[in-house]
Amino acid sequence: MKKSTIILLVLIILSVGIYFGVNYFLNKDLKEQQQKLDDMIAEYGTIEKENVNTAVAKFNTEIMDGGLENPAKEDANSTSEDQLYWYMIEDGIYCYVKPEEYTGDVENDIVHTISVYYEIASGKQEKALEYFKLLIKSNKNDFTDEQITELINKAEELKEEKQKAVNGSGVMVGIAETEDHIEYQVTRNYE
Repeated sequence: MKKSTIILLVLIILSVGIYFGVNYFLNKDLKEQQQKLDDMIAEYGTIEKENVNTAVAKFNTEIMDGGLENPAKEDANSTSEDQLYWYMIEDGIYCYVKPEEYTGDVENDIVHTISVYYEIASGKQEKALEYFKLLIKSNKNDFTDEQITELINKAEELKEEKQKAVNGSGVMVGIAETEDHIEYQVTRNYE
């Protein structure tokens, strides 16, 4: 009987020790994960969520206020095949919106990335860059022209590495280029 009592006591002590050990390491891992999240938010910043309609409307407002005559045409949006919303700006220049999750409902789909898509053959790169600057401004209207230019320059430097330029504002800017088109991308970072 003494032997079984000792074994039982040892098992209880081991169980309690294992329980507290596991709890300690789980809490430590949770704190590390929270710290990583806090660091990411500090580096990238966050921004308010916007649906597709709101984002395109803000872009169109910047286009008109910026003196360009062709807003993104809402009646030219895509079907759900590519799970993107496409808008015609002018021949060779388009806008597309990639939602976080595509449902086909522009009022409920939250924007992940909104881009100016430029066909190289159209020869309108300078105009596409003007639209890109306005797109950035529409996603963070307190940016100065200098901040926008700085983000575009950083994005240009990072495009070969397929990385985006960040400045802690919740908006990341990237440029993707193929043989036939260039995509000027604004990605929104939400909390």
